[in-house]
Formats: sequence, C-alpha cells, structure tokens
Amino acid sequence: MASLEDVNAKVEDLTKQLEELGAGRVTVRLPPHRRLSKFGGRAEESVYDWITDARSIIASVPEADQINFIQSFLEGEARDEIKFAAETDKNTVEKCFDILKKFFGEKRKNAKLKKLLYDRVQGKGESFEKFTRALLSLCERIEETVEIKDKMLCEVLVENTSDMAVRLSLENKVHSDPSIKFSALREEGIRRARAEAMKEEHKASRHVHEVHASDNPEEVSASGVALQSLASVMHEFVQAQREMTDRMTQQQGQILSLLAQQQAASAASAAHVPQVPAAAQAYPMQTGNSYDVYQTATMNPQMDNRNPQRKRKPGRCWYCGGHGHKQADCQQLKEDRQNGIHGTSLQVRQTVTSNQGNRPVPPLGVGQGGPQHM
Repeated sequence: MASLEDVNAKVEDLTKQLEELGAGRVTVRLPPHRRLSKFGGRAEESVYDWITDARSIIASVPEADQINFIQSFLEGEARDEIKFAAETDKNTVEKCFDILKKFFGEKRKNAKLKKLLYDRVQGKGESFEKFTRALLSLCERIEETVEIKDKMLCEVLVENTSDMAVRLSLENKVHSDPSIKFSALREEGIRRARAEAMKEEHKASRHVHEVHASDNPEEVSASGVALQSLASVMHEFVQAQREMTDRMTQQQGQILSLLAQQQAASAASAAHVPQVPAAAQAYPMQTGNSYDVYQTATMNPQMDNRNPQRKRKPGRCWYCGGHGHKQADCQQLKEDRQNGIHGTSLQVRQTVTSNQGNRPVPPLGVGQGGPQHM
C-alpha cells in the first residue's frame, strides 16, 4: 500500500502536467453585445461583414493570442483554408483576413451571386426590414452598375416577399411606376407590412375580448337570444319568398294553358272554313236553247273586287273577258266591228259558236247582257 508521501508526489506531478497542457489555450470572455459569430465560407455569409466585426472585437485581445482567437471562430471551408495555408502566409491577423477575402470574397462570380440574390426568399417570421437589408448585403458583392442592381433588387423584392398583401401592394406600385427605385419600393413595403401587423394585433385583441366576454353567462345568454330572434326573422322571410315564387309559377302555368287553348281554337276554326273548288270558278248552265256562262264572285274569286288577287291584276276586258287590256283596247272588239258584228263579246261569241255548230241561236233576252227585242 502506497504511503501518503507517494500520493502527494503523484498529485503534484499531475498538477504540473495540467498546467503545461493549459498554457497554450486562451480563454477570452466577451460582453454579450460583442459576440462574434462563426464564419464557414457559406454563400449567404459575407466575409467582409465578418472581418469588420472581428476587427472591432480583437482590439481587446492580446496581440499574441489574436491569431488563435480568429481561428477559433472559423469553421468548414474557411477553417480549412487557414489550416492548410503556409505558415508565412498566416502569421499575422491581417494575412489571415487576406486569405479569407481571396477565397470567399473575390472568387464569387457575378452569376453565382445573382443566383444567390434571386433565390433569397423572405423566411417565416422574418421581418420585412430584415429581409430587405439581407438583399442589400447580397447585392453589394455583385459587380454591376447601380441601375442594374436597383432593378434586380426591385424584382427580387416583389417576387420573394412572403406576405401576400405586401406583395400585391408592391406589384401595384411597380405597375403604376415601372421606373421606381428600390428605396421608394422598400418604403412602400415597410408601410404596408406595418399596416398588416397592426391589423393582426387588432384581430388578436378582438379575439381576446370576445373570449373574456364569453366568460359572462348573462352576456352569452343575451347574444344567444338575439341570434335566435334574427334566425326566426330570416326563416319567415325565406318562407314568404318561397310562397310568392309558388304563386307566380302557378299563374304562369295558367297563362300558358289559356294560350294553348286559344291556339287550338284558332286552328280548329281555320280548318272549318269552306274552300271554293277550282271547277266552280267557271260553271256552265243551260237555259232554254242557249248556254250562259255565269262567273260570279263566289264561283270565281277573280271576279270579286274585294279579292286582293283581282286588284293585283288590273286591266280586265269586259268585252272578251281577257286580262292585260281594257275594252277600249280590245283587239277582238275591233275585229267584230270591222265584220259588222255588234253586241257584247259573250253574246256574239255564243251566237257565232252556235251557228257554226248548227245549233239554234238563242234570242237576246234578259240576263244576256244585251238589249232586249220584242
């Protein structure tokens, strides 16, 4: 069993070893407002912003420990670049900063930086002001003219804003003024975002008020009675509208039925109107030994002065019965007078026709249209 002196000697040896191991470590306690974030060389990180923050903090760190301090806040690709660099290239803090600028500042091409800019979307819970500041930080590293940068910022701001109301407001602003600057568009977005935030707060406070009001049973019962009375009035109104619609539908059916009956009656009356046959238009009748041709208005509608068909055929000859000329212009009348024949055309023709057919010529009498001989 070891003695007490051997144990004390062992403890002293271990204490010395611990002191030797901890001699190369530096522990720097920073105030909460001067914390330095780690830099890993990611695309969304700005090496220039990180170097600016690091310079403001290492001023309180001893010069011999500044390099180790800087390396302790590097990670990923940034830590590897410093780790594998030559000792002569990283023996000062400024040389370490130059290495970081070379690989993570200047090596970023415009195409990649533009892609990073256009892929930047407003995150969930991220304020509009913070989102626009991030866009400005990304755009600073792009080597383009001020006009092109301003146009790109406006496009990204309109497309990648998450709040729909703010996005619509920005779109209307760009549509009304296509040449608007990013600063003016940003101010419009901030104003609209604050208005939407106030609406949400008002809605939340109203909801809380309704929840507190529901704790009072008297208020709840009063609101319930009001809702029931409103529902009763609405029900009566809907019922009255339905009854009115039914009455109008019934009246419409009755009107259609009456119209159908009238149409049927009109068709039936038109079917019972007597039609004059074509053979009755010229009906020969024998009286004694003569043949008279009676053409009346009922037998021949063309003889009726009220018939529109007759009125459309003026110039009927009352001598020969032909159409297209009058008695004064009748060629048959002229020929008969040249032959010494006088009288109406019907009388003369019937007489001549009877003589030619060896039939007795009827005397001129009553109803033959000519003078009477005693």
